[in-house]
Amino acid sequence: MENLIREICWEIPIICPDCETRIPDHRIDLKDIRGRFWYLQILCGECDKSYPSIVDTNFPNVKTAIEQVCGDRGLSEEVRLRNSGEITHSYEKELPRVLEEWWENGPKENPHPPQTVV
Repeated sequence: MENLIREICWEIPIICPDCETRIPDHRIDLKDIRGRFWYLQILCGECDKSYPSIVDTNFPNVKTAIEQVCGDRGLSEEVRLRNSGEITHSYEKELPRVLEEWWENGPKENPHPPQTVV
């Protein structure tokens, strides 16, 4: 769940309150989840300061970020799929390679012709 929340926080994005630098996902630690709130500890890579942060999942920018990371799945379903191995962490980064391999392989030898309606 923590990796998923980090990905979502990268999409929001989380910004350092001092230097206004975008916080990289590997510098975000999930401390607690209470209802719709995520309690985070962020560490800025530029000014090297640590801050607590609270993310409200009802905010529009957070909902958009969740949709960008999870698509039409909910958080619990996304976590289940990633934990089961059905999809991998950051699988969307692998899609161009997978799609390219499918394209290079071409169509099946004897594809069925499309059905015609009379």
